[in-house]
Amino acid sequence: MGSTFAQQNVVKWYPLSMGTGMMKVGYERTLAPKHSLALDVKYRFPMNLNNSYYQSFNEGDDEVLSSKTTGYTIGFEYRFYTKDIGNNEPNNGFYLAPYFKYNKYGLDFEVKTTETFDVGINLDYSSYGGGLGIGYQWLVSDNITVDWFIVGGGAAINNLDFEYTNADPDEDFEKVKNDILTEEGIPGFIQDEMEIEAGSNFTKGSSKFLFGSFRSGLAIGIAF
Repeated sequence: MGSTFAQQNVVKWYPLSMGTGMMKVGYERTLAPKHSLALDVKYRFPMNLNNSYYQSFNEGDDEVLSSKTTGYTIGFEYRFYTKDIGNNEPNNGFYLAPYFKYNKYGLDFEVKTTETFDVGINLDYSSYGGGLGIGYQWLVSDNITVDWFIVGGGAAINNLDFEYTNADPDEDFEKVKNDILTEEGIPGFIQDEMEIEAGSNFTKGSSKFLFGSFRSGLAIGIAF
């Protein structure tokens, strides 16, 4: 299958990413038999958190004034295919892929409480790391491919920055700080690396920690 394939470039689209409010596309270049370089970019469309969603887990009558989530992921792979191919055929079949991945995502959230005080939450997250993955690429016609990156695992350095503000003059930001440091819902490996401070109208902090990296995906490609 695909023995007449002369194209060595493949542009890819990951349709399952649309279900999470993202667009993911990729590109693969055959360098030599069994060797390819691949790049993919995933972008989160700006999304607003509306009042109905917020109130589904909030018992009060707080009003969402503004909210926005954004972000992107960039991934690089060097692929080694195990299948021997002809001179006019791009790499296909089973492959091993060392990879590098960078993520950056953010959330800005502002709420007006029932006491008419504005509350703001800002989160910024980024990570970079790498690992090793396995996958399989099919040539289903002269210019169509299906690429299944089955699974990849590794490690990444993660950076989390956050800030909480509240216009309520009675808000105790030192207590907010202590609550964050003792909150059981926050994993210990994040709390252990956390640096946090409280001011007159804010509590903010950051945490840098090592954690596992995961990678998977299914793409449809057009070769040229």
